[in-house]
Amino acid sequence: FIQQSSLLENCFLEVQRLFPTLPDLKRIAKKDGKIGDVEYCKGDVIHGNIYAYHRREDLWGSDASEFNPRRFEKENQHSLFT
Repeated sequence: FIQQSSLLENCFLEVQRLFPTLPDLKRIAKKDGKIGDVEYCKGDVIHGNIYAYHRREDLWGSDASEFNPRRFEKENQHSLFT
């Protein structure tokens, strides 16, 4: 039963990765700053595209657009969260 519940949890995580509840985030900068080469000022609206982030092959692998709940198994998590 534990193995099945783990697979079910991994399926839920993978569905949320591919189809996030909120496809993007918007935040208002509280101070001036820089993200990569982009500078922003206090009060600017900063957008984060979760939908695109969850499909980045450099983060999720060459199968980033495919449904693969095994990517959340314990033995694979070290590469996801480091």
